[in-house]
Order: sequence, then C-alpha cells, then structure tokens
Amino acid sequence: MTYKDYAIEFFKLGFNVTCISYLKTPYNIQEKNPEKSPSHEWTDLQIRRQTIEEIESYDWNYSVGVGCILGDNNILCIDIDECYDINFIKKVKSILFLPDDYPWVVQTPHGFHLYIRTSKLNLPVGLNNKGVICLKPNEEYKDTFKRIEFRYCGHCVLPPSVIRSKTYNFLNPIQSIPADPIISRREMHIFKLMTYISGTHYDDYVRNNSRFSGDLTIGDYNFNFTQNSDFSEVNMQKKSKILYNERVFFVGDLLSIKHYTSTAFINIKTTGLIQDLFDYANYPRITEVALTIKNLSERELRETNFSIKNETLEITEKTLNSTSLNIEKQYTYKKSAEDFLKELNNCVKKNHLIVMYNAEFNMSIFDAEYLRLNMRNPFRDNDIFCVMESFLKFNNIKFKNVNELYQELFSVPSYGNYSNEKSELFLIRDCYELMRLYGYTVDFE
Repeated sequence: MTYKDYAIEFFKLGFNVTCISYLKTPYNIQEKNPEKSPSHEWTDLQIRRQTIEEIESYDWNYSVGVGCILGDNNILCIDIDECYDINFIKKVKSILFLPDDYPWVVQTPHGFHLYIRTSKLNLPVGLNNKGVICLKPNEEYKDTFKRIEFRYCGHCVLPPSVIRSKTYNFLNPIQSIPADPIISRREMHIFKLMTYISGTHYDDYVRNNSRFSGDLTIGDYNFNFTQNSDFSEVNMQKKSKILYNERVFFVGDLLSIKHYTSTAFINIKTTGLIQDLFDYANYPRITEVALTIKNLSERELRETNFSIKNETLEITEKTLNSTSLNIEKQYTYKKSAEDFLKELNNCVKKNHLIVMYNAEFNMSIFDAEYLRLNMRNPFRDNDIFCVMESFLKFNNIKFKNVNELYQELFSVPSYGNYSNEKSELFLIRDCYELMRLYGYTVDFE
C-alpha cells in the first residue's frame, strides 16, 4: 500500500487525513516541525469534513507519511512524550476502561499516541494551546514520561509514516490499520486520567455514592471534582477556581450547542457608517442581510440571503443537510420594510445563538430599523456572540474586518471575494467554529 492508500483507509474510518512530504511548501515551512506537518492547507479541516477529491489532489509522489486532523470529528489523541514503559500504557488503558488489546495505540519515536473519541474538553483559551492541553507528570510518574498532551485539535502523525528515518507503528501490528473502531469515552474519564498521572486522586472517596475524587491544576485553575457529580454545585472563584461537578467541562458546548437548538450567523450591508450614536432617525439603512442557520440537532445548514433593491426583496434559500443534498429556492417580490423585518425575525428564533463579527454595530443598526416601526428589536432577546470582541478579549488584537481575523486564525489567506457579504458570512462562521474549538466560548469567571 502507498501512503495515499493508507490515507483513504483512514478517511473511511472517520479521519480527516493529510499528506506529509519532504518537500518544503508554504504550508509546512512556517510550522514548528515542518518535517511532520501537512504539505497542504489543513487548518480548516478542524471544523469540516474532508472530501475524497481533496485527498486525491495532494502531491503523494513525494510523501513520507500520512497524518490526521483533529477537531469536529471528536477524535482525541493522547500524546505521551519521552515514554518507553509499556506497563504505563496498560495503566492508561485501564483507567480509561479500554481492553488490553485495544488496537488504537501508536508507538512513536519517543513515546506513544492513544486515540479515542470524546466530546470537546472545552477548557478556556489559555488553559489549552489551540485545542491541546499539556500536562506534566505528578510525583508518581515523574520518571515515566516527560509530558502528556491531550490533543482535540491540530495535527498528528499516523502509521506507517517514516519521518527522518523514525517510524510510527501501531503497538499491536496484527494488521496495518485496526479493523475495530475507535472507542468513545466521556469527558470525565479523560479528566480522571489527568488526575491520576498529573494531579491527585482518591479512589476510596465516598460522597454521593462516588468512588473517586480528584484534584488537578491546569494553569492557575484548580479543579476538584467527583466521578458521579449530581451537577448541583458549582463554585468558581477568582484565584481559586474550584470545580465540584463535571458539567462545567461542558460549558462551551452548553453555550454554543446543547443549550441552543441552532446557531444563526448574521452579516449585514448598510448604506454607510453611524455618524451620531444618538440620532437613530438618521442611522444607515440595511441593504442586504446574509443569514446562515446551523441546525444542530438535524445537522442541517440553512442559508438565507435577503437583498433589498428598489424596495424589492430578493430571497435566496439553500439547504445543506448531512446527506449533502443541496436544495435551492430563489424568489423576488415587493415587501415593505416591516414585512422584511418580520420575515427576518421569523427565521431567527429565540432559542438561536446569534453570531456576528461586529455585533455592537449590527445590533445598533437593527435597533434603528425596528425603532422606525415602533417595534422592539427582537434580537435583543437572543444571546449574541461577537467574534471580533471575543478575539480582542483574549488576544488584545482588534482586526478591522473578518478577512484579517480569518487569516490570523487559519494562517492562510481567506477564500472568496470578501466584498461579497455572503462570502464574509462564511468567514464569520468558520472563525466562530474554530474559536469554539479553541475555547473562546468558555468563560469560568
């Protein structure tokens, strides 16, 4: 089998795969370890499913290996560095309740990779490095490994890659690629493992019928939790961040996925900028609204674009579901401003999370539009996530447009014609999805 053959087989198992080449490219040359990095664009594969056509397009003629992209596929790589103790791997598998012959363990040149499936670990920005939680061993394991990384985003090397004469092989090489699927484990199992090898654990702890309690420090956060928490008590305090139940680890998903039925991405085009914040009567008017609604329960993406020209409302609708069926409807008709705003309001429900790039400006424009109709801005009753302000909060950098932010987050020039509001909306959506993975939606304060 060639590396391309292996890549296709891993793809069939749910991986987003990469081609690792010995040739220098604009994509791997900027990486910390170019020889282990993809030779092609890959950062957006953290938030979307790859296509077989993309795999076919990679330059496999100069490949030295194959890798995988972690992210929305819920695959977690536990990367143990400078570890050569097989018994320790057996201990890790026992803590995670994995069988002794669990096949998804890779022996790397200086340690091990163990792959499982789990939901996002959802620690805030700062406690993870772009979706990677890095811990050092506790006193018990200080001589067993140097560090351990829990990778739920980013890139990992897969077998049978040979990079700089160093090989990656499955620990149990009965076959080239395991036939058994990757096993899923709850987030609490992962944090339990963290306390065993990097924190303090108490197996005889008895409270609410729990047989386990753990203390773990990540950054300046101290976590204390039980295995069978009843979700009733959360006490987070500045400088002494104490966690008493496992639910807080789901905060990011509760905000952006589980609590809301859908996420509504909105971008607007106006006749200009606001000149006087208090003069609502002369605020700029909306000329175009681009709207994409991501239905999380049905895994459906519904895209609706409203364009107002000469008092004529043009609406284009597209629906893309999990079967990749693309249904498009387009219609044009006369609508009053009031009818248009009601039409928009009908699309965005109160249980939708609204995501915008410059939310303060957009919401102010909507305030003025509804005020002209003596109506309350209904979007004020929704929770709003501002992509620009969230990035500014954590990085102290304010980009003038979403195109610049996309280039910063994805390390590549943005796609599409960003003078087109529809393309800008795609950029907003992608930036939000990657920021969600990286922990921008999680706040323990």
